[in-house]
Amino acid sequence: MKSLINILLIFSLMTFGAFAYLNNYKLEHVAKVMQPDHSQFIVPLREDMTDQNNSPVPMRKTAEFRPGFRLSSFDVLVLILGTGWSILLHGMENPLGMAVFFTVTHFFLFCNVLRMRRLYELIWAVLFVALAARSIAVNAPLWPGPVMIMLAVTAALTVLQLRQPSYHGIFWQRLNPGLPQWWAERQ
Repeated sequence: MKSLINILLIFSLMTFGAFAYLNNYKLEHVAKVMQPDHSQFIVPLREDMTDQNNSPVPMRKTAEFRPGFRLSSFDVLVLILGTGWSILLHGMENPLGMAVFFTVTHFFLFCNVLRMRRLYELIWAVLFVALAARSIAVNAPLWPGPVMIMLAVTAALTVLQLRQPSYHGIFWQRLNPGLPQWWAERQ
């Protein structure tokens, strides 16, 4: 029964992490949803573009160019809560304390430092959940096997990310000096 609870805990943590990754969720967004600002539904119209009925076509919003390290209030909240869970579980001598810590540090690395592609984040998450669930199911420790495998996966995904023409994480000026041109071509 304890193994099932541990598997469910890891699955819920990773589901929350995947949800946060996919939705690029931020605490500010939650506050806006709780007190909606209806001006967000007002879409400026381009007078120079019309559809088949000669009606103005709404302008497409362009994303803001903000590469490099980033840290939002939601990221800080996840780091604090994850570290707290990790310490709590470690204090109860639950091996999942390390799994939570490992997941939280990768959340920080992928979302804030490297600004990893969603696909790479999800690949990492699926592999981690599979290895952690297997370790729990066969009552094997998370260290060293699964952790070493996941560190190798992290290294491989990091190399792949750094070689992307869209890389916009830390040290992007040195690693990807063509990013502003790449960005401008896609706007």
